[in-house]
Amino acid sequence: MVVFVSPSARDVRCLRAILECFTGALGLVTNTDKCQASPIRCSAEEMALVRRAFPCRITPFPCKYLGVPLSIYRLHRAEEQTLVDIVAMKIPTWKSGLLMSTGRVLLTKVTLSAIQVHVVIASCLSQWAIGQIDKRRRAFLWTGKDSVSRGKCKLAWKTVCLPTANRGLGMIDLRLFGYALRLRWEYCVLSNLTEDGFTYRPSRS
Repeated sequence: MVVFVSPSARDVRCLRAILECFTGALGLVTNTDKCQASPIRCSAEEMALVRRAFPCRITPFPCKYLGVPLSIYRLHRAEEQTLVDIVAMKIPTWKSGLLMSTGRVLLTKVTLSAIQVHVVIASCLSQWAIGQIDKRRRAFLWTGKDSVSRGKCKLAWKTVCLPTANRGLGMIDLRLFGYALRLRWEYCVLSNLTEDGFTYRPSRS
């Protein structure tokens, strides 16, 4: 679990109290030795205060959580290349010669289009990364391989990404899909609601 708190004694003590209530309710004790704090634009005095109130390991920021790189900056090319490689490695494992075109459409929608969701929900991919992933999605869709010439593409990629009601194939537009996922967080803040319907009031300090 990742928790964002301001580096103040009150907030950290509140977090500690919540964890103690959790322990009392379920009997699961939080091991602070295995916890880590990643300061985001914090001073040395603020981090010392956090360590006194909540003894844990200090690790630098940016960091990763469940494989997702967390940063206040755009992802580096090397981090995006890892994601592109994961998409590319999926293609040779499928026996594309035994698949009909409908099967390739389904695999492209369900797998190749879903691999990067856990990343784009928190980070904005560059046009280069989206282009590289779309290149592989397009190639597998039309030929079942990891590369394709333009002559073998039956439809423009913009048309492929249109809903089926608009004569497209309903493929996800990664750029627009990423915007929608990240704007969902803004919607929750502005509407003061969380996914489960409880009131959420973010700190304005």
